[in-house]
Amino acid sequence: MALRRIVGELVIIAFSALIASTTAYLIDLYPQESLAISQILLSITVVLVLLLIVYKPISYLIWAISTKWKLTHPVIGILQQGGCQAMYTSFTPQDWKDTLNRLSLRSKFITISEINDRFVAIINPYGEVYPEEELLTLKTFERVKKYISDGGIFLCAGGLAFFYGGDIRSPGRNVALADELQVYIPLPSPPFPAGALQPQNTYPPMYSLTNTLLQKSFGVVTTWRNTERSQCFQRGEDRRFVGDIANEGGIDEVLHFRAIREPVRRCLPFLRVQPANWQGDVYVIAGVPYGKGCLILNGCDLRDNTQYTNPQWNATIHRANFEKICYALKNLLENRRNGNVPLSTEDW
Repeated sequence: MALRRIVGELVIIAFSALIASTTAYLIDLYPQESLAISQILLSITVVLVLLLIVYKPISYLIWAISTKWKLTHPVIGILQQGGCQAMYTSFTPQDWKDTLNRLSLRSKFITISEINDRFVAIINPYGEVYPEEELLTLKTFERVKKYISDGGIFLCAGGLAFFYGGDIRSPGRNVALADELQVYIPLPSPPFPAGALQPQNTYPPMYSLTNTLLQKSFGVVTTWRNTERSQCFQRGEDRRFVGDIANEGGIDEVLHFRAIREPVRRCLPFLRVQPANWQGDVYVIAGVPYGKGCLILNGCDLRDNTQYTNPQWNATIHRANFEKICYALKNLLENRRNGNVPLSTEDW
């Protein structure tokens, strides 16, 4: 992206030079009736017009070459922020790194200050929590959005993405970033009018599962029920992006929690389920295009749950959930590199 910024700055400099030269000419700083000055100004104008015409195609070409190079020499960033307390996942940053190594994918631990377009993909392994350096301005969240918009792939490990901001200034402190729900209780009548209500504080506070950062920025809402077990499947268009991942880990079932549900602004399902008592498909792994990049959301439950009666079966499916999301990322990067899907998610 540095080269694109340089091109943009050169256009601005050239345009500024044109304005300065034209102004100087008009206020008689140059000799009147100077043919040379007129020719110079005309030449600058022509060059500027041509630059403005070709700037967008050239900018996209530079981006495409840079992205193709990163896909050919992929480095995946794994967030590892001291003091960040994960929620709704049992897999650590080291677990992600070990698995990516096994899949022949080069990875590197990074902090939130290192989020940049050098990485072909970045993984947030902290589940519903993401490390945030400034909870008032959401500085890190805005950096993540820019990274995705510029063409990056950002994967959230599980649960409702960006629900909690992990305050890196206070290790272990997770702050809910959704709107707080207001509970009302009836007032006695009399002396109050019949049906009068007053707000009631709840402890712990309750938060909306729809008015969240995920919904406000990416147009995504999730299921709200507890963990469920369902058979997973894919449609033909799903396999185009991530290949056949339904049986990765040796099981075609998943435990799902906070998976994507309709309505959603724009979404590319990668793996689906049809829960009992639910109309339509629920997307347990999906991509949400944003700018030129993509947010990958994982609704597979990555917790080492103990609620099922067969611990061995639970441990198996727990690991299989993790394998599915890892292979989804690997296959998506390969398909993007090989031209099976367009480089820019604007064309997906």
